[in-house]
Amino acid sequence: MEKTVFLLQIGDRWLSTDSLSNVAICTNLEQTIYLAKQDAQNNDDELSDEEIEELLNYCQTQGRDNNYMISVIELDALI
Repeated sequence: MEKTVFLLQIGDRWLSTDSLSNVAICTNLEQTIYLAKQDAQNNDDELSDEEIEELLNYCQTQGRDNNYMISVIELDALI
């Protein structure tokens, strides 16, 4: 049985590899987005409804100084 986790990261405007920091590891997409909203709110940089849609549809926000990215990771699987 494959397990999936969702890695939430935050990075610069271009989501360059060197800028990425881990925010959370979650078991479902809904919780991942909830934690992204909570993290943004804690940093006085709330996510708009459009940015939440970007997370749902593209697994990343765009056009912000600090963007969120969600990576879907299959555990116990060859990559």
